[in-house]
Amino acid sequence: DNAVALPLRRVSPYAPGRGFLFRAVRLLQAPKAAFYTAIFSLCPPGSYYNEDPFTEEAYFTHEYDLDSDSKSIVWKDDSTHFRFVPYSPGLGVLVDIRRVDFKHGGSLVPVGWAYMPVFLD
Repeated sequence: DNAVALPLRRVSPYAPGRGFLFRAVRLLQAPKAAFYTAIFSLCPPGSYYNEDPFTEEAYFTHEYDLDSDSKSIVWKDDSTHFRFVPYSPGLGVLVDIRRVDFKHGGSLVPVGWAYMPVFLD
């Protein structure tokens, strides 16, 4: 068989005007049964983590699949469309998992985080 895979980076290069989609779908093996949210933002710049957080550049999950297991939380939010983001080899999405603490006014307790690169070069 002489089939050759097409090099997709050459066929469809990244177009900042079209951007890319990101969606937090599931938290596996949550430390305990509770409500959790994923906060995600582009990094750099990571503006949400400055001394004065800039929340317009951070996105929060808020739609839960209430039929999902309490330690394997499923979020039903739509994808977030990041448009007009210039190509940068170090660009990633920072995903910050927080537990909602209803006993303390709904404060968000840090649980863990992950950095997911957008471009793989």
